[in-house]
Amino acid sequence: MTRGNQRDLAREKNLKNQKNKGHSISETEANKGLSLQERQARDAAKMREKQQLAAQKKAGGNNNEPGGGAGAAAMSLVFLRRHKQFIFGVSSAAGLLTLGDFCAQYFYEKQKSIDRTRLFAACATGTSLGLEGHVWYTFLDRIIAQPTWHNVFKKVLLDQTIAAPIYTITYILGTSVLEGRTSFRELRSDANDNFLPLYLADCVVFIPVQIINFRYISPYYRIPFMFSISFLFNFFLKKAMNEPVQLTREETRVLDDCQRESFIYRSVPFGVCSYFLTLLAMSKNYITPKAKWVKLGAAVFAGCILGKISYTPTCRQKILNEIPNSDLAKLIRGVKDHEDTKQSHPDKQAHDHLVFAPDAQHIPVAVNQYGDPIYKSS
Repeated sequence: MTRGNQRDLAREKNLKNQKNKGHSISETEANKGLSLQERQARDAAKMREKQQLAAQKKAGGNNNEPGGGAGAAAMSLVFLRRHKQFIFGVSSAAGLLTLGDFCAQYFYEKQKSIDRTRLFAACATGTSLGLEGHVWYTFLDRIIAQPTWHNVFKKVLLDQTIAAPIYTITYILGTSVLEGRTSFRELRSDANDNFLPLYLADCVVFIPVQIINFRYISPYYRIPFMFSISFLFNFFLKKAMNEPVQLTREETRVLDDCQRESFIYRSVPFGVCSYFLTLLAMSKNYITPKAKWVKLGAAVFAGCILGKISYTPTCRQKILNEIPNSDLAKLIRGVKDHEDTKQSHPDKQAHDHLVFAPDAQHIPVAVNQYGDPIYKSS
């Protein structure tokens, strides 16, 4: 082989190697006759051009250029499709909570002018609840996927023991802050006064709703179903949160004592008993030890709530004994008398039990069971 043939073979081999590295033959030929600095300047210009194209593509292009606005619209459409469940959930929560408050003001309270501060508070609180709900239900569907009855009851238990208290506290504190009650004392008072009634109402309403939701409703339609039920419940929430309640200092003191005593003498013992009973059930394989601490925490929380509820008759009797002449005691006494009357006169629940007696003028007089006279005209 001559020296010229060897040079040709070496040149072809070099061109093949350059092509395998991503360089075309024309680019390799173009490098001929260029100095190192010229090649570096040309490569730097190409790199800047690529970076500019990448930046335009990332930003959706310039609206003045062909296809720029279309790129931005396409990226927005992709974002909406990818996060449509999140956007729909948050907007549904905010919209329905706001609509519920509007209906409470306009139809129930019959206000001539709508309180926009309350509407804004309802919208902001609904947005935060929608964010919490999206994160929670996505997590719940990820760890418990199959809609069997066993998994449904596990989801309901986790939802009512973990998520429902967070929702209730978020609603109470968010509404209080946005309506101007920002001091720690006011927030604490709102939480103490409203948490237990609202949480118990949540349990009564949403335990059966969640059973249906987790068992029969597909995940795509779960949010519309939940918030269609939440619309009426949100109406009740706004009415309960804005109902004016005037308590005297003595009534507040007795209720605070009831709160403290119910926690010490009922919630703590019930929670401890629930903890050890759950451990015993796990040791006997009545309850699977999987997710042990979650189940123990749920059992303790349920025990504390049951303890609070069990103290209600004691608290009612405490109010009647310590402040018998207060409006709160009169209200409790009236409800109790009404219940006793229904038990003693089951066949006369629809009307007062009338006892007729003549007066000094021999005119019939009707006396109801409370002793109030009802005079009959002659």
